[in-house]
Amino acid sequence: SFAKIVLTADRKTMDGKRIKLFFRRFAIIFFGMKVVEKDLDAKGVWKMIFVGEVEMEHCHSSIGSRKFLLRVMRTPNLYILAKEL
Repeated sequence: SFAKIVLTADRKTMDGKRIKLFFRRFAIIFFGMKVVEKDLDAKGVWKMIFVGEVEMEHCHSSIGSRKFLLRVMRTPNLYILAKEL
């Protein structure tokens, strides 16, 4: 891939809706070469608004639909993460 941002973190489940993240390291990689790497000492609580499987139609009908694990979190920013199943 052209560019990749890598964030290393540990997480601790606080309850059924919240996780606490401890951010350890940040890196930026271009064309497979690490150009920036920095240790972090940050933490935050992320509140899960929605976690579940969803099926999405692709805009090109020949591809059809695909299933994703969708996570919506407030950190206080709103993050939406999708992972194809």
